[in-house]
Amino acid sequence: SRQEFAKNEIERINSMIQNYPESYRPKLLSVGLGGGYAEKLISNSYYKVGIEPDLIASKIASDYVDEIHNASIEDVMMPENEFDVVFAHHVIEHINDPVQFIQKINSLLRPGGQLILATRNFESGASGMYGEKFRILNDYTHISLFSDVSLREFLQDYGFQVDYVDFPFFETKYFNKKNLLRLLEKDSVSPPFYGSIMTFYAT
Repeated sequence: SRQEFAKNEIERINSMIQNYPESYRPKLLSVGLGGGYAEKLISNSYYKVGIEPDLIASKIASDYVDEIHNASIEDVMMPENEFDVVFAHHVIEHINDPVQFIQKINSLLRPGGQLILATRNFESGASGMYGEKFRILNDYTHISLFSDVSLREFLQDYGFQVDYVDFPFFETKYFNKKNLLRLLEKDSVSPPFYGSIMTFYAT
């Protein structure tokens, strides 16, 4: 399911490999990669580094990346300007201090490096329609909440240029008749819908 969930991001990362000289192996940092199942599908043309605080997950992920750190990104000691790409897939909403988080990512990226950051959109159309029954609010670990507007401003405030924003839905398995019909059930928890998930591609 993680591979399906990160399908667009994986395809984008793999397509970016052509931007680098053949003699150069770009470095990719994946933050909070879980068991590394999405990273398994990322091209081995990248030197893949993972950060995962969960010990069991990091041991599984070590099979799919070149280097793994069992820690949080704030605690990992790495040289500045080390990475060409940072991939943070549905991590920032679980971070206590998103400012420290994004500043650390900024310091680790090389000038012109790419950030691919996916998270929930807590002010999507579905959130306005369902209020407290918005499905994403049911997870108590979601503690840093962004809208598409506030995340854009946040990234710009901390040194990033936003190149593109994707709202994956119509090309996913969640775009189906069953979920569309659930939109008529206002008393239930909201179904997956366009705009509730967003991915920012930034430089």
